[in-house]
Order: sequence, then structure tokens, then C-alpha cells
Amino acid sequence: MSSELSAASMEHDSEKKNEELRNRPPSVEAPGAPSALDDFPEGGLRAWSVVWGGFFAFIATFGMVNSYGVFQDYYQTSLMAHSSSSTIALIGALQLFFLYGGGPVIGRVLNVLVPSTLIASIITLALWLPATDQASITAFAAMYGTFTGAFVSLLPAYVYTISPIEVYGARLGSMYLLVGIANLVGTPTAGAFLTTINQRGFDGLIIFTGIMIAAGSLLLGAVGVVTELRKRKALDNSP
Repeated sequence: MSSELSAASMEHDSEKKNEELRNRPPSVEAPGAPSALDDFPEGGLRAWSVVWGGFFAFIATFGMVNSYGVFQDYYQTSLMAHSSSSTIALIGALQLFFLYGGGPVIGRVLNVLVPSTLIASIITLALWLPATDQASITAFAAMYGTFTGAFVSLLPAYVYTISPIEVYGARLGSMYLLVGIANLVGTPTAGAFLTTINQRGFDGLIIFTGIMIAAGSLLLGAVGVVTELRKRKALDNSP
């Protein structure tokens, strides 16, 4: 008897819920109303300050396009006098294309800061130290400039990848404070090797430079490895 009453009660409740659903008015959204997916924070003054900060940070590189005419004229009159103007212009065009177009792709799959810094130290000791003629010095200068350019330009991005967003500004400022101190101390120290302008003095300067760059690359690599291990440990311990 009790089971029959329970079944009847459940059937009555089910019919009551169905009736409430049938009598509920349909929800109608106002035409043109923004959905939740379209609602995102615009950022206001702080966000646009970042945009303007990026603009002023890169404004120094905008002259690359305008100044290429100087190099074009030099190539046509000296290095590549037998080449056409259009062929020489491809040098600057391809440079800018790979510089700006390749960054978003290469930067996601390859960390070039630490390897480039380490290669710069190897080039210093392997090319500059034994160099005895102008061709060797020219080759060293070209390769050294290529690899140290990564260190100069990518260091703020590297600090960002290893720092929580809350302390990124403090770490970046502290880093450049130490960079300033290193420039203040390192340049006179390197100059102390040149008490006499001879091969021995330059050898000491070159060895000092190569060792300092190598030490910096190893420290950058160690920080990156430690940070990556901490991230993996945090992911493993997360519920």
C-alpha cells in the first residue's frame, strides 16, 4: 500500500513540474544585445598606455626602412657595383621581412637567447682571439653582432617568461640596474688589460670578454632550467 502511495506521489510531482515548464514564458534576448562571449575588458588607460609604451620602445627601429637608402648607395658604388638596383634592394627587403615576419613564428618554437649568448662567447674566443688579419676581424664582427643582437633585444622578454606578472616590472628594473652597474665596472676593468697596446694586452681583454659572456649565458640557462622545473612541479602538485 505504501509503495502505491509513493508511486502516485512521484507521478503527481512529475506532472506538476511538466505543467510549470509548459507555463513558463520563453526567454527572449533583446536584438543586438551583446553576448557573454563578446564582453571582454577593454583595459582603459592602463591598456592603451602599454600600447603607447610599445610604440615608443620600437620607434628607434622605424628608421631602418628610411636609412636603407644609405646602404643601397654604398652597395651600388663599392661592394656590388655590377649588380642591379632591384637585386641590391632585396637585401633590405628580405632583412625586414624575416626580422618582423619571422619573429612571431620563430619566437614560439625556439629560445634563442641562451644559445645566442653562448655562441657569442665561443665566437669571441675562437675567432677574435686568434685573428691576425682584416678578413678575420670582419668575419668576427659580423657574426658577433648577429648573436649579441639577440641578447640585447630579447632580455626583457626572457625576464617576462620567468617572472610572475605581479613582479615583472620590479625584476626588469632591478635587472637593468645591475646591467648599468656592470657597464660602469666592466668597461674600466676591460680597459685595464690595455695598459700597453700590444698583442698580449688585447689577448687578455679578449679572454676576459669571452669568459664574462660565457658566464652570463650559463647563468641565464640555469635560471631558465630552475624556473621550468618549478613550473612542472607546481603542475604536478595541482589538484
